Amino acid sequence: MTTPLLAALLLCPLAALAAEPKTYNVDINMVTSTGISTPRVQVKEGESFKIVTGEENAKVAASFTVAAASPGAVKLNGSVRCADGAAATPTVIARLGEAASVEVSGPADSRCRLTMTVTEESRPATPN
Repeated sequence: MTTPLLAALLLCPLAALAAEPKTYNVDINMVTSTGISTPRVQVKEGESFKIVTGEENAKVAASFTVAAASPGAVKLNGSVRCADGAAATPTVIARLGEAASVEVSGPADSRCRLTMTVTEESRPATPN
């Protein structure tokens, strides 16, 4: 017979595992007036990442926080700043494994575009 205290102690490690935030891989495709950059980041749920790419006159910066939105989908909340100063603060709901895009038009009708594909990491990196 298992006592309630022993049962609680046995389930405690399982509850701790369930509370761990999910880890996501984000494949990014950033298109600027000078080219395309394709960085990849790994981020835990609720944490932010920031990517800056491009030459001095054509830098594009993007910063997003990834959070679960529903089973099979994430919410990407962040900001994008293009080389010409145009900026946007989008919130995008994306299905896991499907591309979600943000396009920002600048004052000279120049554009920067950011496409992100998020997948759930099945084996997150372990801290040292």
